[in-house]
Amino acid sequence: MRSRKWTKEKVIEEVEKRVKEGKSIKYQDIAKEDVGLKNAIYNYVGGINKLKQILKEREEEREKEDNKEEVTTYVETKKEVKKIVIEINII
Repeated sequence: MRSRKWTKEKVIEEVEKRVKEGKSIKYQDIAKEDVGLKNAIYNYVGGINKLKQILKEREEEREKEDNKEEVTTYVETKKEVKKIVIEINII
């Protein structure tokens, strides 16, 4: 297997890919299946617990975005029509 070039973002993407594939993100499982990824988690993210916190924050951010609805309205003034876009958080 050839060596991969890691960045913090690539490490996070690789772990998100594991989650989508239904694979475990437990330290022991990653260490058995992908030593390069295990090492990259520590070298680029700061450890498995920090990585899990980042994943949790990203998921919360995605949920917030999914709960926004855009409302577009047009306001007519004497000289022009203006488009106003308002984001509404749906609870």
